[in-house]
Amino acid sequence: MATKDFNSNDERGRLYRAALNGDWKSIKDIQKIQRKITKKGETTLHIAAAANQEEFRESSRVDDKEQAKYLSHCVRGGLYGVALQMLEDNSNLAAAGNSDGETALHVLARDPSAFVSEIRPCEPKKDVKIDNSGGLKLKQENSKQSQVNELFEKCLQAYRDDVENLNEISVISHVLFDAVEVGNTEFLVKLIRFDFDLLWKTRNSKSIFHIAVEKRHESIFNILNEIGSIGDLNTNYS
Repeated sequence: MATKDFNSNDERGRLYRAALNGDWKSIKDIQKIQRKITKKGETTLHIAAAANQEEFRESSRVDDKEQAKYLSHCVRGGLYGVALQMLEDNSNLAAAGNSDGETALHVLARDPSAFVSEIRPCEPKKDVKIDNSGGLKLKQENSKQSQVNELFEKCLQAYRDDVENLNEISVISHVLFDAVEVGNTEFLVKLIRFDFDLLWKTRNSKSIFHIAVEKRHESIFNILNEIGSIGDLNTNYS
């Protein structure tokens, strides 16, 4: 976003610069910090998230509802480290929804790329000597993959008691079908491992197997079929 969207000396301009640079002290005199400050509708926290300013986030005085909105934005933007820190500070955010009822799990379910490493099979492995830039990229990708997996697990744990008590969880059912729709294989497998009964969930009289076929996600159908067969064997054996 360009600074020409506002006068750099007015409050919106000051908020933008402060969020971008993590300069909390410079806007202590401004009463309403969290607000829309760009023509695109981006808020102060959106800018801080994009700039990865964790210190600014911690000082920005927002309630749980606003934090839930910010968490979704961080996850959508791939700022998994910031999102993890938010959950560390406030574990209630793991299942909290924004104004649209969207949780961090919803965002992860719709983003298959979050669970797939960009390293191709033909590219060097970890133990192969590569140049400095390649090594740095590999470390960054491994770190990001580790963060998103940890984030996913933390979000799931918020529903652990409900799963163990066989309670219906609308969020889990919703993200299950979201993941199938977009072909998010890794998310789907992890989710079913968390709650095996999800294999037989239906929406509008269609199971996740039906959706996988309709969307031509062959790999997902094959995995689901294999997992389902294992489940049938376990049931018969018991």
